[in-house]
Amino acid sequence: MTDSKGYAINDLVWAKMKGFSPWPGRISQPPPELRRIAVKKNIPVRCIFFFGSNNYAWIEETQIKPYHEFKEKLLS
Repeated sequence: MTDSKGYAINDLVWAKMKGFSPWPGRISQPPPELRRIAVKKNIPVRCIFFFGSNNYAWIEETQIKPYHEFKEKLLS
């Protein structure tokens, strides 16, 4: 299922957490142990599975970019 931003489960993305560089991951179903965060300012959040660290986090959609579209820019 795709949401209003065009993201669907398993889409590859770049996600930016405060204090970290953008990191590749995928839109994921949250695991049962991952607690939902309180939403600020009605900004939608998505559950991201980060590659390499194998961690999950709730990330605001404003901090998510499509992987392939931004690959060259963010790899440099």
